[in-house]
Amino acid sequence: KLFLRSRKNVIYINGSPTGRFNFIENLKACSGKYIAICEGDDYWTDPLKLQKQIDFLEANNEYSMCFHEVELVDSNGDFMRYFNNFKSAQTFSTIDLTQENFIATASCVFRNEITIKNQFYKLPAVDWALHILNAEKGKIKYLPESMAVYRIHEDGLWSSQSNKDMILNGISIMKQIDEMLDFKYHNHFEIG
Repeated sequence: KLFLRSRKNVIYINGSPTGRFNFIENLKACSGKYIAICEGDDYWTDPLKLQKQIDFLEANNEYSMCFHEVELVDSNGDFMRYFNNFKSAQTFSTIDLTQENFIATASCVFRNEITIKNQFYKLPAVDWALHILNAEKGKIKYLPESMAVYRIHEDGLWSSQSNKDMILNGISIMKQIDEMLDFKYHNHFEIG
């Protein structure tokens, strides 16, 4: 389906225009049983990626999402490192995700059961909140196979920030996620 969005609906975060409005409206418009996201600067490398992940979710109803390893490349397309490099398949929960965002958006497939929260419109990195909301619906499985590429480049909303701004935005994200979760995990989610 093609959705044409108006530029007047662009959401600015930290003074920069983002694709956030389009992202949120596309999530709301999804009508299938599963959702997979592949943003413009990333790409999938395995033609069976979606089938493998959907097969896993179909066989494991207690999981709300699965994700896999991703290769990080620089702006020239040269391999830098793996995103996680976990050695084996693992299961994660909401509490694990409140500590850090270890899921590359291009790697996840999740059940279409998400309720969009108001915080999505202002969070500097909405993918982290999305993963936590998925974890609220069930367990999350890591598949150790690399099936996508995540590009690091100077124009990326996150990677273009200074280290100081990344830390400050990380703290802001943590506070907003804590509010979104209604302090259910407050003892596990430490905010400085």
